[in-house]
Amino acid sequence: MADRPPGSARFFRSDDIAGEVALVTGGSRGLGLALARELARHSCRLLICARDGDELARAADDLPLARGRGHRRRL
Repeated sequence: MADRPPGSARFFRSDDIAGEVALVTGGSRGLGLALARELARHSCRLLICARDGDELARAADDLPLARGRGHRRRL
């Protein structure tokens, strides 16, 4: 697919996980952020957490909202 980096693997099938809720820890960078992006791309409902609130806010701003239903909250 054109929206994945070259050489990246396909981990999920959209029909298997669309609409599921996923909790991603360490979601502000690295593998956690990559996983959150992939899950969002497959229309999962995401909860992401990280230790650094500012990094988490930046990461959340980069994630697509599922059909306009997303909410972002800092706790």
